[in-house]
Amino acid sequence: MKNKRFYIMDFVAVAVFLALFAVVFVNARRNSGSNDTVYIQAGKNTYAYSLKKDGIYSIPGKIGDSVIEISGGTARFADSPCENKSCVLSGKISHAGEWAACLPNGISIRIDGSQKDLDATAK
Repeated sequence: MKNKRFYIMDFVAVAVFLALFAVVFVNARRNSGSNDTVYIQAGKNTYAYSLKKDGIYSIPGKIGDSVIEISGGTARFADSPCENKSCVLSGKISHAGEWAACLPNGISIRIDGSQKDLDATAK
């Protein structure tokens, strides 16, 4: 049997492959669930805000004002007048198709974008 050794070009080939894999992985991760707009539904009113612009918005609901924070490409309930604050505890949303809601206050937020994260397909 021959003695197998790695040569310089073997290392170069592996390094190039790993670099290409890293570029593809980072690009796919950056573009997956690409988001553009957060929609806030409060009764019959719908508000639309860009996730690219940070801001804090007070939205009137059934039992008071909910505070929605958009920061760093994410949206979340920062505060709400509901009793158990489960909407605030639900955390940040950042990908197309994600949503959060404060049911007692009648306010929901959802993210729409150019790509959707699909669970299934229908024909």
